[in-house]
Amino acid sequence: MTNALSMIEDMQNGGGPQRPLKIRILCTPAGVHKIDVSATSPVSLETLYPSLNFMEAPERLGRSASVAWKVRLDTKPTAPSDCTRFKTTSRHMYDEAWKRAGIASFAVQEEVLLYNHNNEIMEGSLTTVYFYRDGHWCTPPESSGGLPGTTRRWALDNSDLRIQQRLTLVSDVADGEVVWLSNGVRGFFPGQIKLGKRSPLEPKTDET
Repeated sequence: MTNALSMIEDMQNGGGPQRPLKIRILCTPAGVHKIDVSATSPVSLETLYPSLNFMEAPERLGRSASVAWKVRLDTKPTAPSDCTRFKTTSRHMYDEAWKRAGIASFAVQEEVLLYNHNNEIMEGSLTTVYFYRDGHWCTPPESSGGLPGTTRRWALDNSDLRIQQRLTLVSDVADGEVVWLSNGVRGFFPGQIKLGKRSPLEPKTDET
């Protein structure tokens, strides 16, 4: 951690403007670690630590131009594993979901939701997802196999947000519904489900 602080001080004292930084600490089973510090886009405190008023109900958000993120469902299930439950550099399952969803870059405002072989929504490839159900925002439980990330933990621990864990099936997700997404770099931001012409559970027609 001392090395990380030294790297941050070096970047901030380099003569350029003050800017937000992202710290990435990589650890191996042998205890070897690597620290990366890089610049990132600025995010407001309200976006990082939202209030209940900030996380508006979907009927209000649906009329807002701020819902820029397109959220798709994967077309194949993903098996939960240590690589989905913990933050690792093994991202092949997310890369494959990106390819199926047609997402080509981190720069685009698009996300794909993964689900397991029981058709339970797990998480997004980059984010935790929150659905509006029965007057509350709800996120899939850890038992579905997704990452219990830092923003998810903060949201569940913040009683003012009244966020619950709730099992959500692929069949429960509606085209056009507004969801919230979160991660440690971007904070909390809204998205809209785009199922396209065929949901993952609809059978393919025989075109022969």
